[in-house]
Amino acid sequence: DYERRVADYTAAFHGMDSDGDGTITFEEFKSLWDKSGFMSNDGDIKILFNQVDVDGDGTISLKEFIELNERYAMPSTEEEIREAFKVFDKDNDGFITSDELKRILTKYQVAEDLRMDEDEVEEVMSYVDTNGDGCIDFDEFIEMIKEIT
Repeated sequence: DYERRVADYTAAFHGMDSDGDGTITFEEFKSLWDKSGFMSNDGDIKILFNQVDVDGDGTISLKEFIELNERYAMPSTEEEIREAFKVFDKDNDGFITSDELKRILTKYQVAEDLRMDEDEVEEVMSYVDTNGDGCIDFDEFIEMIKEIT
C-alpha cells in the first residue's frame, strides 16, 4: 500500500543521503548508479538527475524522490514481476534474449533525452545474465529487480 511504499522510499532516501543533510546531491546520486553497474556514463547520470530534480535546485528532495519512485515504481509482487518479465520476453519462451532486451531498452526512453544504445544494453545483459548463457531467465530477472529496488 501507499504508506508502506512511502516508508520504504523514505528509508532508501536516507540511505542515499550519505551526509544526512536531507537532500541527495549529484555526487550521492552518481555513487548509487556507479555501484549498480547499470549506468556508468556521467552525462547520462546527469540527465537522469536533472529529470528527478524537478525544481532545479541542484539537489533531490524527499518529495522529488518519492514522486520519482511512484512514477517508476518497480514491480514488487511475484505476479507484478512476472508481468514485467513478459513485457521483455516477447516470444514467451521463458527467457529474455539480447534482441528482446535491445528492443525495449533502445526503443523507450528512460528519461527525457536518455535512451540506451546497443553497447549499454549489452552491458546490462552481461551484468544481469549471471549464469552466462546469453539469456536472462526469470530467476535472474528477479535478482535484478531485488538489486535495484
